Amino acid sequence: PLMLVNITPPEGFDERTLKTIAEDVQERIETVDGVSNTQLFGGKEREIQVNVHPDLAEEYGVTLAQLRQALASFHAELPAGSFRTAEFDRQVRNRTKLENVDDIAEVNAMVATLEQQYPELEFGTTRDSSAEILVMFRVLGSSAIFGAMLVLVILAWTMGLRISILVLIAIPFSMAVALVFLFFTGVTVSNMVVFSFILVLGMVVDGAIIVAENIHRHIERGEDPIDAAKVGIAEVGVPVIAADLTTVAAFLPMLLVPGIMGDFMGVMPKVVSVALIGSVIVDHFVIPTIAARWYRKRPVPPELAGADGGVATARTRPKLDLFTRSYARGLSFALDHRGFVMIWALLACWGAKVLIGYLGFNFFPASDRGQFIVKYELPLGYSIEQTLEASRVIVEPLERWRESGGLRHYVTSGGSSGALAMRVDEDAAAGPEFGQVQVELGPPMDRSVTQGEVIDYMRENIRPLPGMKFTVEEVEDGPPGGAEVSVRLSGKDLDQLGRIASRITAKLREISGTVDVATDFRPDSPELVVEPKSDVIGLFGMTDAQVAEAVQIAIAGDNRIQITLDDEDVDLRIQLAEDYQRNPADLGRLMLTSGTGQKTTIGSVADLRRATGLFSINRYDRKRAVIAKCNVDDPVTPADVFGVLAKDVLPELGFAGVEGSEKTLEGFSKNYGGEPASLSEGLQAEFTGENDERDKNFGYLLWSMIIAVVLIAAILAVQFNSFRQSFIVMAAVPLSFVGVVLGMWLTGFP
Repeated sequence: PLMLVNITPPEGFDERTLKTIAEDVQERIETVDGVSNTQLFGGKEREIQVNVHPDLAEEYGVTLAQLRQALASFHAELPAGSFRTAEFDRQVRNRTKLENVDDIAEVNAMVATLEQQYPELEFGTTRDSSAEILVMFRVLGSSAIFGAMLVLVILAWTMGLRISILVLIAIPFSMAVALVFLFFTGVTVSNMVVFSFILVLGMVVDGAIIVAENIHRHIERGEDPIDAAKVGIAEVGVPVIAADLTTVAAFLPMLLVPGIMGDFMGVMPKVVSVALIGSVIVDHFVIPTIAARWYRKRPVPPELAGADGGVATARTRPKLDLFTRSYARGLSFALDHRGFVMIWALLACWGAKVLIGYLGFNFFPASDRGQFIVKYELPLGYSIEQTLEASRVIVEPLERWRESGGLRHYVTSGGSSGALAMRVDEDAAAGPEFGQVQVELGPPMDRSVTQGEVIDYMRENIRPLPGMKFTVEEVEDGPPGGAEVSVRLSGKDLDQLGRIASRITAKLREISGTVDVATDFRPDSPELVVEPKSDVIGLFGMTDAQVAEAVQIAIAGDNRIQITLDDEDVDLRIQLAEDYQRNPADLGRLMLTSGTGQKTTIGSVADLRRATGLFSINRYDRKRAVIAKCNVDDPVTPADVFGVLAKDVLPELGFAGVEGSEKTLEGFSKNYGGEPASLSEGLQAEFTGENDERDKNFGYLLWSMIIAVVLIAAILAVQFNSFRQSFIVMAAVPLSFVGVVLGMWLTGFP
C-alpha cells in the first residue's frame, strides 16, 4: 500500500465502536480522487456467537446439528409469489427473521475532520510513500543546487560568469520538458522518476557546455556575437545531437525488458530521453539566442590578428590556461608512446574484469529508506494474544531510539499480515503464531544514525523468548526478489525434504556473515486427531462425515447463517463454548444424533488424541518443496555463500550439479540432483531467491546493452561517415568501465 492510516484508541475503548469508526474513515478515504483501492486491516469482525455448553446440551438431548437447524428454520425469508388485490399486486414473503440485539453500539455523527469528529482517538500515518518521494525531491533539489554551484564555479573560473549562467539554463528547461511529458502521458511521480531526474542532471549540461564554450571561443577571437552564435552552433550542433542520441540509444532498449523489472525500470529511459530532447532544444535555440544578445563584440587579440589587424586567422585559442597546457603535454606523450599506452589500457581492462569478480553482484542493494520489518514467530499452537505479547522483546530495544529522534513510529500486527504485506516472499505462512513489527525511522538527512546501524543493534539486542524466531528485512528499492540466498528442495518425501533443509540451514549458520537463517518446513504443528471407531460407529447408524461435521462446528464454528443488523450482514456463529474447546474430554461429551434417532457422544464413537503434524505443504511445479534461506551482512556477498553451498554443503549431502543446467553469474550450477544411495536420493535442489531474479533480469539487460551498442555504433557511423572512426570511438567504451569498477571498489559497492 502507498499509505497506512492508523487509528489508536485509548485504553478500554469499545472495539465495536472502533471498528465502525474505521469503516467510516475507509469510506471517506475512498472518496478522494486518485484512490483506487482501500483495505481495512485489524480489529474484530462483528458476529453473534451461540456458545454451546456440552453438559446442558446432553441434558436436553440437543446436538449441534439440531441447534443449527432450529436457528436456520427460524431465520427464514422465502418468496411466495404475488397477492392480487383490487388496487395493487403485492409481493408476498414468509417472514420469520431475527431483528435486533440489545447492546448495539451507537456512533456519533461525522463532522468536518477526523480529529474533530473523534477527539478521543489518535490518528497517524505510516508507510507514507509521499514522504519517501519528498525525501527524494530533497535529494534532487540538493543535487541540482550542488551541481549548479559546481558548474557555476568551474565555468566562471575558466571562461567567465556569463557562460556558466548560459549553461545552467539547460537544467530547469530540460526538467520542465520532462515534467510536461510525464503529465500528458499519465506517468505518476515515484522514486524511480525522481532517481531518473537525478541521473539526467549531469547529462543535460554536457551539450550546453559544448555549445556555450564554442560560442565563447569565437567571441574571444573578436567575432560579432551574432555571427559567433551562428557559427558556434553550426560547428557543434550536429555532434551535440549525435551525442544526445547515443545516450538515448543507451537507455531506450531498457523498454524491452519484460516482467516486473521492466515495469519498474521502464520509466527511466522515458524520463532520460525526454529530458535530453529538452536539452537539445536549449542547446540549439535558447543558448545561441541569449548569447547573441548578451555578449558584446571584443577586439581581436593581437596574437591572432591577420596581416591587416582585422579578422582573426589563427585557429588556436588565446590564453591557454594551466589545465589546457597540462593536457596538451599529456596528449603529446601518449601520441609519442602509443604502444606503451595501448599495453596499459589492455592491462587496465583485464584488471577491471578481475576486480568485478572480486566485488560480487547485488540485485538492487538496500538503501537507507528508513523502513524495515522485524518478522517473528512463536512455536506453533500459541494464541494471537500471546503472539502480540511476545512483541515486547522487539519493541523494548526499539523504543531506545525514540529519545534520539531516530524512531518515528512502528506498527505491530499479529496473524495474517493482509494489507501490511511488504514484499513477495517464498514463505507465505500465516496464523496466530506469526507477527511482525514494521518500523519507520526519520528521513536519513534528519537523523544521525543510519538504518544499517539500527538493524545491527536490533539483531544484537533482541532477546527472543524460548522457541521464538525472528528475522529483520530491509525495504529494498526495486521489484521483489526474495531472500538473498535461497535453496529450493523438491521431491516426493516431505520428511526427507525437511531433514535435508534442516541440515542446510545448520550449515548456513556456520558460515560467517549469514543472518536470518530459516526454513519454511515446520513439522511440529500441534493437532487434535479425531479418529472414528469403525467397529462402533456403524452400530449407531452414523457415518464418519457426521462426526467430522460435528467436530468442525464445535471448534471452527458454523457461520452459514447471517442476520441483518443496521444494514450490515452479521454472521451468526454456532460453536462450542470457548472454555470447553481446550480439553478433548469436553469435546468428547458432545451429543450426536443419527438418521434413525439414536443418540451418543463423540467420545463413544471416536478416539480423541493429541499429536503433531505438518503446518503446511508447499509445492513447486506440482512437486512438494521446502526452502532453506538466509540473508548476508557486509562484507560477505550472496555469491560467497552460494560458493560454499555449491562446493561443500550440497556435495556433502549427496547432491551433484546437473549437466547442461543453467549457470549463475559466478559460474555455479543452479540445479542439483540427489545421487543414488545418498541422503538426497530422489531430491532436486535449485538456487533461487534474489539471485535467481538477478540472473534472469541480467540476461535481459545484457541483450538491452547489446542492442544499445549496435544503435550507438550506427549513430556514430552516420555521424562520421566512417566505420573506422566509429570503431575508434566505441573502443573507448570498455575503458570507461575501468573507472567505474575502480570507483565501486574504492567506495565498497558491489
